[in-house]
Amino acid sequence: YTEQYMDTYFGHHGPVYKVRCNPYNPDYFLSCSYDWTGRLWNLNHNTSKMIFSPPDLMDQINDIEWSPNTSTIFSLVANDGRVELWNCLEPLAPFVSDYQTGPNPIPRTAVRFSSTSPVLVTGNAGGIVEVFRLTGLETIQLSEDQQKKKLDK
Repeated sequence: YTEQYMDTYFGHHGPVYKVRCNPYNPDYFLSCSYDWTGRLWNLNHNTSKMIFSPPDLMDQINDIEWSPNTSTIFSLVANDGRVELWNCLEPLAPFVSDYQTGPNPIPRTAVRFSSTSPVLVTGNAGGIVEVFRLTGLETIQLSEDQQKKKLDK
């Protein structure tokens, strides 16, 4: 730490809750915010490359996490209790969603992929941890160099 910053990135319209670097390509990172969006950033640009905003979301996104097996896959959790899986190559909508039903859903506050098992783990404001089995994301199907280049598309 040299008491200097390298750059500033603009785009969110509220507090940013998490920032996560891509495990395959250090030029890319994700952020999530109170403004109901997740964003993909490239270190070489000051504005977000993509905005991920579930069409029916009316609440903050509390956490965001890259898949350890696929460079373009990530998950997010939100205050309305949802957990979603997204692919940066298809940014219009999540390809998997899990919602809580009822008048008072418990906010999901944390999300992590296992690095050794095909599972996704979430935690919520009620103290509950849930484990989801993932199908189709179990193994790395591309070389590390191929994974790195996927985000540049």
